[in-house]
Amino acid sequence: MTYKTLKIYTLLLSLLLVLAIGITACVEFPPLGVTSTTDENGPDKAAQSFSTGGNLESRSAKALYSAVNKGTLWGPIRDHLQLTAAEENQPAVQEQIRWFVKNPAYLNDAVSRAAPYMYYIYTQVTKRNLPTELVLLPIIESGYNPSATNASSGAAGLWQLMSSTARARGVHQDKSFDGRRDLYSSTNAALDYLTYLKSFFGGDWLLAIAAYDTGEGNVQNAIRHNTQHDKNTHFWALPLAFETRSYIPRLLALAAIVKNPVKYGVDLPAISDKPYLELVDVGKKAISLTHAAKLANMNLSELKQLNPGVKNNSATLTQGQLTLPIDRVALYRKHLAALSSNGSVLKQSKKGSVQLVSNQSTIETKDKNADTSTQVHLVKRGDTLTGIAKQYHVSVKKLKQWNQLATDQLKPGEKLRIMLS
Repeated sequence: MTYKTLKIYTLLLSLLLVLAIGITACVEFPPLGVTSTTDENGPDKAAQSFSTGGNLESRSAKALYSAVNKGTLWGPIRDHLQLTAAEENQPAVQEQIRWFVKNPAYLNDAVSRAAPYMYYIYTQVTKRNLPTELVLLPIIESGYNPSATNASSGAAGLWQLMSSTARARGVHQDKSFDGRRDLYSSTNAALDYLTYLKSFFGGDWLLAIAAYDTGEGNVQNAIRHNTQHDKNTHFWALPLAFETRSYIPRLLALAAIVKNPVKYGVDLPAISDKPYLELVDVGKKAISLTHAAKLANMNLSELKQLNPGVKNNSATLTQGQLTLPIDRVALYRKHLAALSSNGSVLKQSKKGSVQLVSNQSTIETKDKNADTSTQVHLVKRGDTLTGIAKQYHVSVKKLKQWNQLATDQLKPGEKLRIMLS
């Protein structure tokens, strides 16, 4: 065998290997379209390309949701489906149903991630008298992951909103906060946009949802094309991008499974019919997520996962931007009220619990293995070392020694350690 022949064989084997890997990838992942269309009136999204970041994994979501009784939200969703009955037998819908049935882990994981969020979205959808198929749309968009980001288009959040689409509907975005990842802001914007699209397309929900994926301009062009060629202009006849032609059947397939899980042999994970989250006022003074976690006596990473719109833990929260588990709200408000009323400060115990110390000037900590306690004095304007020494019945020399002070000069806000016997 000549070198040239060997080189040809090697090239052919490489091509076969690439083809095999591509086929395997198509089998392992959900049949989401990868053709991305751009339209100035709508999102540009390739649904497979997500960066999940610090998302709520399914186990974490279940743990967070354990405080709420599991139950029956599927029933109310089922009762208000408006689109599925007429479309369930479409071949494309049946094809998507078969995929979900063969890949139960995908749906189970998405529903587990949805656990903290789905009740709120359900209430907003029914409040507007919209079809409850829309409650399932974030499963298609993001796998119900509020931290999801589409790497190719920049769409983000549960609803995969583009920046321009979100801003046009009042979603706040700046260097410290991205409302597209905020449950409340993004849901309101997405439902506003979908309602507008439904009106734009004369009440046709399939065209509206298709336009949510690809933009109303692309749907208009497809309708215009079919009109010019004397063809039907309903969704199933339109020459839309592959992603959009898969998008609608996928949503309708999910709705058909929710409508009759027994028929399709699917065991849907339980979703509570009671709220889990509440949007709370962060107070008159802006605080950081780190501070808010202490007020709510929560793990910071857990609070961050419920507030993915906050870009970093030290970013200042503005009024109305904090989402808490409902069983933490009362404690948060109690601590917040105490801070506002008497200038209390937070103290973190060794076991991780939070205590409030009412004296604004001092925090006292006790070492169980020692005969002394350490008290921290927060220096106020007008404080002097002599005055502080008299207050705690210690010498100025000791104060300087404990705090390694070279001079008698103090600055407001400075903390002085005081060793008490």
